[in-house]
Amino acid sequence: MTDKKISKAAIILTGIYLLLVVAAFSLMLMAKQDESLAGIDVVIVAMPWTILLTWITDTSGIDSFTFNTVFLALGCIFNAVVIYLLIQFIARLLSRSN
Repeated sequence: MTDKKISKAAIILTGIYLLLVVAAFSLMLMAKQDESLAGIDVVIVAMPWTILLTWITDTSGIDSFTFNTVFLALGCIFNAVVIYLLIQFIARLLSRSN
């Protein structure tokens, strides 16, 4: 028997994370150019990929708003997948122990 039940907790927590990501990107894109901390929310929700992005920009010399935004968006998508899979795994472990 295969246990392919979808965890409601995994969907809810991943959805909350994605809402935070959308809010962070919205704040960044709506900010004026002279607001230096406009993207800090994106930096926080995209962790740990922001550390890798810093290394990439330092070593390659790429300094592009578009590259940074796309890279952090992909990092957020990857984080969402990891969150979903981790919560799904934990939910399966807990359902087996009951």
